[in-house]
Amino acid sequence: MSSSIFEIKEHTVECQHIREYTRATADSQEAVLHLAVKQYTPLDNLKPQSGDVTIIGAHANGFPKATLSKFIHELVLIVIRNYMSPFGTTYTHRLNGVLNEQLLGDDPSWFDHSRDLLHMINIHRASMPMPILGMGHSFGGNILCNLAFMHPRLLSTVILMDPVIQQHASAPKGPSPARSSAFRRDLWPSREEAIAAFRKSKFYSTWDPRVFDRWCKYGIRETPTNIYPNEKGAVTLTTTKNHECFTFMRPSWEGVAPDGATVLRRELVPDWSTTHVVRVKEVLLEEVGHLVAMEASEKCAKAAAEWLGQETKRFEAERKEYEEWTKRPLVEKQTLSEEWKRHIGGPPERTAPKSKI
Repeated sequence: MSSSIFEIKEHTVECQHIREYTRATADSQEAVLHLAVKQYTPLDNLKPQSGDVTIIGAHANGFPKATLSKFIHELVLIVIRNYMSPFGTTYTHRLNGVLNEQLLGDDPSWFDHSRDLLHMINIHRASMPMPILGMGHSFGGNILCNLAFMHPRLLSTVILMDPVIQQHASAPKGPSPARSSAFRRDLWPSREEAIAAFRKSKFYSTWDPRVFDRWCKYGIRETPTNIYPNEKGAVTLTTTKNHECFTFMRPSWEGVAPDGATVLRRELVPDWSTTHVVRVKEVLLEEVGHLVAMEASEKCAKAAAEWLGQETKRFEAERKEYEEWTKRPLVEKQTLSEEWKRHIGGPPERTAPKSKI
């Protein structure tokens, strides 16, 4: 968005504690991740008041929030005069991926960013006048819906642009987006060469030129990085293709056999089948009413202690498995494995150019 009509403030807030999956962080489940937030406030209305609105923007997977800012900028010029808008990039993407570079693992969850946005709103509530509106594209639309599910009255309304919300995975023609991203180019000798390559790509040919310029500015970063420590002077994707792919899908091959029916590790795929519910136990105490804790304290305590003992052992086993994984090199924990690439289908086949003869 143009700084000529907006006051732009940058904030850094801690992310929600305890991530959805253990391997979201590389070395410790207690690691403190951070969320970079940009706040845009019109210069002619720097003190939010009654009648103003707040827009929460949520971006697509793999794209910096700057690619969405032009849309909201245009919307503001057309419809809304008084508003402030905070953008919080998901913790593995763009500037957050750089901020958290030494901490990231290989297992992000979409629910994590919804919780991060809720935490951000609670922290900055003083500068967010109601109503709060949500605007999300693709992955970002799903994030805002999950936020609304957690707190239905938080967002007065949402605008969702082709949100990724479906019961079953789609089967698009050609390679899946995750497969294409897994094998895409992500290193160029210079920023100029990267931009030249983008200009030649059909993928970017239909973009608004202003959005394309924002992508070229914020979508790539200079090396060295964790993944390319020896490539000084080159540029790579700001959001690594690895974390873009980790965000696209979560592998299930360790939990389910190749036949798609045999469950190998139920804890990895708890929702694979509804016929056998795990980690649930019913205890029935006869001749006891609703005030069971008061009437049968000893029996309740015994049943609870047995369950807590079982679940504590499960947690310890999970922690030991995680701690073994943390011993791997950081780069290995942040990049796609060969097994991942094999399961995704390998490099997409390139169509040979048609002969002009």
